[in-house]
Amino acid sequence: MQLSARIRPRDLEEFFSAVGEVRDVRIISDRNSRRSKGVAYVEFKDEKCIPLAIGLNNQKLLGVPIIVQVSQAEKNRTASSNLTLQKGSQGPMRLYVGSLHFNITEEMLRGIFEPFGHIDSIQLIMDTETGRSKGYGFISVSWTTFIFY
Repeated sequence: MQLSARIRPRDLEEFFSAVGEVRDVRIISDRNSRRSKGVAYVEFKDEKCIPLAIGLNNQKLLGVPIIVQVSQAEKNRTASSNLTLQKGSQGPMRLYVGSLHFNITEEMLRGIFEPFGHIDSIQLIMDTETGRSKGYGFISVSWTTFIFY
């Protein structure tokens, strides 16, 4: 998208809600100046809204015609997931979980991740001297039963 410098996330949400329910809006800013780079990502709750959103290409938003296109990130994610499915990955997968509070337990992790599917095992890495968590661990799940977002 090419956007007005004064655009706000709410402006984009209102504009794109004409074609479907918007889940998230992210305006990309320069990390030093914090000014908009004129690019944003709009995520819809339903993928069927994407072609309709592309139909809004060249419409004016805050006086500026915008360019709407499918993001490269989405294309890469789709290609990656198709490649993974072609490989037939039915076996277990080990997820790294980091930046954990030192007081977190395996049961707490189970409570957080179990709503997304069956957990095969949880391994919280502990400090042998203190017996406290080192702040990271691994969760083993099956591709076939775990939901990824």
